[in-house]
This record gives sequence, C-alpha cells and structure tokens, in this order.
Amino acid sequence: MNWLLNLFRSLARFFTTKAGFESFRRALPAVKAALPYIELAAAIVSGREAPPPALARQIEAQYPHLFPASIPKTDQEIKLLAVAVATELMRVNYRHLTTNELRKALELAYADYKALKGGAR
Repeated sequence: MNWLLNLFRSLARFFTTKAGFESFRRALPAVKAALPYIELAAAIVSGREAPPPALARQIEAQYPHLFPASIPKTDQEIKLLAVAVATELMRVNYRHLTTNELRKALELAYADYKALKGGAR
C-alpha cells in the first residue's frame, strides 16, 4: 500500500505548477506503451535476456557500479537498474520526452499493472 501512497504523492507534485502539469500531459500517452519496456528491462536485469550492445554500453557508462553482473546487488540497486534500463529502452522511441517524463510513464504503467494484477486474485 506504501507504493500507492508514494505514487499519489509523486503525481501531486506534477500538478503543483503549470510546467509540471504540461510535463504530465506529455508523458501520459506513453503510459500505454510502457509495459513492454518494463517487461524487457526485467528480463535484461534478471539475466534472462542480453541487452542490446549499445544499451549495455550506455547504461554501464551512466551507472558503472550497477551494471556489471559479477557484482552482488541489493533489491534497491536491482530496482534502480531496472528503471534505468526501461528508461533508456523507452528513450529510443520517445526522444521528445524528458527523463522525468519517461520515468513517470513507466511508474504509472507499473502501478496500473500492479493494480490489475492485484485485482485479478
């Protein structure tokens, strides 16, 4: 339930300024397309799928302490790496969005996925 509260707090920050609201409006269309990027990022981070070489170089350059598979990672580091990978995967097709907008689209898509998965029980 904590994730839901954090999501609403994050969304509220978007609406406190006109620029924040416009940023949210730009990110909203990408929410429907975000889930496949999340699934691919999860496969890459878990080692089930190899990242494209260009993406691997980019992520390793930006996050040198997170990407090498030989280094044990905490749950928080794995989540950070998954968000970074999903963001960079999405950036290829959504270059007009900022990093914050891409991450917001991913966060909203994941929250929707979790809500639907939780409601299906």
